[in-house]
Amino acid sequence: MPRGTNQFSVHHATPEPQVILADWLSGLRVGDPLSHHGLTLVPVYPTASAALVPYETLATAIAARHVTVTELNGGSVPELSVQHRGPVPVLLIDGDQVEGGRQNRVVNTTILVPVGVDFTLPVSCVEQGRWRETRVDFSSGEIVPPSVRRGKENSVRASYRSVGAPRSDQGEVWARVSESLSSAQAVSRTSDLSEAYSARRLDLEDTRINLPCPNDGPVGVVAIFGGDVKAADIFDRAETLLEFWPRLIRSYALEAITSAVGVPDPGSLAHAFISTAAQATATVNTPPGLGQDVRLSGSGVSGAALIHGGASIHTALYGTQDLGEGPSTPSGRGSVVASPRTRRTTPTRSTARAVTVGNLTITVVAENLLTLEAEALILSANKRLNGGSGLSAAVERAAGPSFVAERDRIVPTGPSNGFFRGTAVVTSSGNLAAGRLRRRLIHAITIKYEHGHRIPTTPEIVYAAVRDALDRAEVYGIESLGTYLMATRTARVGEAPWATAPRDIMATALVRAVLDHARIANHVRTVTICETEPERFDMAWEALRRAYTVG
Repeated sequence: MPRGTNQFSVHHATPEPQVILADWLSGLRVGDPLSHHGLTLVPVYPTASAALVPYETLATAIAARHVTVTELNGGSVPELSVQHRGPVPVLLIDGDQVEGGRQNRVVNTTILVPVGVDFTLPVSCVEQGRWRETRVDFSSGEIVPPSVRRGKENSVRASYRSVGAPRSDQGEVWARVSESLSSAQAVSRTSDLSEAYSARRLDLEDTRINLPCPNDGPVGVVAIFGGDVKAADIFDRAETLLEFWPRLIRSYALEAITSAVGVPDPGSLAHAFISTAAQATATVNTPPGLGQDVRLSGSGVSGAALIHGGASIHTALYGTQDLGEGPSTPSGRGSVVASPRTRRTTPTRSTARAVTVGNLTITVVAENLLTLEAEALILSANKRLNGGSGLSAAVERAAGPSFVAERDRIVPTGPSNGFFRGTAVVTSSGNLAAGRLRRRLIHAITIKYEHGHRIPTTPEIVYAAVRDALDRAEVYGIESLGTYLMATRTARVGEAPWATAPRDIMATALVRAVLDHARIANHVRTVTICETEPERFDMAWEALRRAYTVG
């Protein structure tokens, strides 16, 4: 069947989704470029009509009270609950942000939610420092910028191959969010991506006003800045592009406002980009909701499309030139690539003692935390992710300058000047990393100073910070962790006590947090408490034994 036509005989079987997509992309033409302050937009037009599937966008459905988005079962970072009682399916596109609940999220991939269902929506967090409810439900927010979407698409593609579901690498998303906040010179106490849009609100609104959607029926747009194509969003109909246009332009402009590099012939560049996508390697997946997901990978381009009812509802494409990415090797439809298994933590001393709750084993071992074979280490830290002294300081020195540079980049500035006690923050582990071992540091914020003096912490703060650290480990898919007894050291002469409760109570707060998490653990399989001093080893084991027996 020739490309560029949608005239299929009713007597023939429906074409494969990758054929529908290739035909659709091949039949598109580009219009006259529009430019403003470093951002060039090339509108895209169809040469043949698409099959029209009825749907409404998430923003429209929420406004009409057809859809409510809430936390799933009280709170699950990578998932939200969608209650849909409207008359037609609801469209959520890759990059759609929802704000509210316990933290703001972004939709992992384009999804068409069926009518009349309670739907579990795969999402990623774009607000690392908050896990408390500001409102029960979610509203429709901005679309996240191309770099965040592109990084997320890479991990969603890998997740489809390995587990058949659109999951993201949450750490990668947070890293991209951090870069966006830094680029926008935005201050956010909770690392909230929406603050980047607020910080550049006037610039973004100026760009939106000066780049209106053409009124002659484009169905898509190619965004060019920094000397290359960064993204393209193409819909099945002009009305959908018109609705998304303001938010798409702001998302592109957020990254383009720092760029002054143009290209001599943007129309030809956009045409070549779409033509390459039409010929790219295609892999078909079964997404949540309606339709089929087609992942594309070609020279200088990657992306995905949702195909349903004989039409490409939404195609999201990303330029990969600046990442040095090329076409990927096709894995074959239906093939499954096994996830690499983590080397489990195994105690190396005869003094090791352990209990198992559900799928999680908690071990007390007489071993230095820095030599432990674990995927991540949980460390006590202050609001600036600085342990100050002792073991945390030793870990910081071992992690080296790359960790210090990351820490200094992500710690919020402004009035709060850091993260909140009782929460946790994930970073890379710098020089400590060895393959999958010690690849993350999770900083449990339990330490606080005022006017140079340490403020004693409480058992409740230790419990909350360690629980948050374990929740974040679940998000990252971490199986093995190492930690130590926090806030149980004896203060030096003249110092304030490190804690408000006796050492055994503080130790129990930590192990209780681990035991309570064990009952809901998914990815986390081992938590090892490292204490080399005999007295502290016994304290850790007694706290674990007592909490386990009482629990």
